[in-house]
Amino acid sequence: MTPLAYVWSAALAAFLIAQGPPVVVPQVPPVPPVQPPSEHIVFRATYTQASYPNLGWGSAEPLTTWTRAFLSGGGPSGQHAVRFAGVSGAAGQANWGNRAGVNHDVPANGSRFYRWRMRMAGNHCGGGWGGGGTQCSTMTNKLLIVGQGCGSNCRFILTYETHAAGIHHFRIQKDGGADLADTGPFPNGQWLAVQVEIVTSTGTSGGYKIWVNNGTYGSPNAVRTGIRQTNAGHSFTWFGGFMNDGLANAGTHSFDHTDFEISTAFNPNW
Repeated sequence: MTPLAYVWSAALAAFLIAQGPPVVVPQVPPVPPVQPPSEHIVFRATYTQASYPNLGWGSAEPLTTWTRAFLSGGGPSGQHAVRFAGVSGAAGQANWGNRAGVNHDVPANGSRFYRWRMRMAGNHCGGGWGGGGTQCSTMTNKLLIVGQGCGSNCRFILTYETHAAGIHHFRIQKDGGADLADTGPFPNGQWLAVQVEIVTSTGTSGGYKIWVNNGTYGSPNAVRTGIRQTNAGHSFTWFGGFMNDGLANAGTHSFDHTDFEISTAFNPNW
């Protein structure tokens, strides 16, 4: 070995000794993404031809001043849907939709979420309270009812009011119109992804919120909080609800719906 090579070899050896033993980096498996708390689906309606018209509820309201139709592949993503439609000129109020005690174990202090997809159609020419005749007015119908026979501090009602272009607003409220809040308007022909949260409380920290085509929990379309809202009777749930206003002679009104479910958590991807 030449003197120069010897010098370089000695220098390299000294450098390596100074660096210490090689550092072994352990192979750490990748950390999986954080998942939100798993939600529990309390009830999910079954939109199949075999389950129609009960849709898993156990029963369906009888046809009176309205009609019902199964829409194969008629949902926004090709899923099956159902259409409820009023009968032109039919006077009188009517139950429509499905109802049952499907909402189990509602907490005394906590939240329950109700969601579905829907689309409005028609000129929504209502006949006023009771319906029928030639007059034409807006329609205000109940769409979701939670709680039955339990008094004014427990029964939640979601209504919609129409105008010629579609929904003028959704309204969240308690029975009798107490503690209400309204959304803005939504047009005919547009599929609406709706979520409603009811916060039950043994004190005065209850309330409710609604989101329409809105996946941001902190920005609901309408909200009412800091109120009495108990869970009494909340096993009872009614979707479709009640036609307050029948149709005038020239009136048309219908809505398609699909994917109704009750859950324990908000779905930002709804």
